[in-house]
Amino acid sequence: MVFISGHGFITLILVLLATKKIRESRVSQMHKGEEDESQGHGTNKRIPIRMFPRVTWSLLKNGPFICTILAGASEGILTSGFATFVPKYIQNRFGVSSGLAALYTGGSWCEITVVSNALLDVQNVLNVMYD
Repeated sequence: MVFISGHGFITLILVLLATKKIRESRVSQMHKGEEDESQGHGTNKRIPIRMFPRVTWSLLKNGPFICTILAGASEGILTSGFATFVPKYIQNRFGVSSGLAALYTGGSWCEITVVSNALLDVQNVLNVMYD
């Protein structure tokens, strides 16, 4: 356990140092400066209401944006459904109390998150579990 926290701390320090170096070398492309004021992107960040249909249409034509929004929405619906009904299913299927079923569900979600975010294969999962 100490190895994991030490490793996490070292990783955090390296990421922070790398981010600082990257931020210093990057040029901001968000705002071009004073020449963008006529389009509502300079110091006055309000967009006129007459631009709303045009901006909405440009977002709807953006395929990757729409796919990302739909994927995020469906993932949220599935996650909320699992979080709501999986403990009840475990409780009815295995005859455990509601608190224990909720603990089982929370534990399995933590394991799934760690394994999927770390992209571990079977050998590395076994090494993490038994080392």
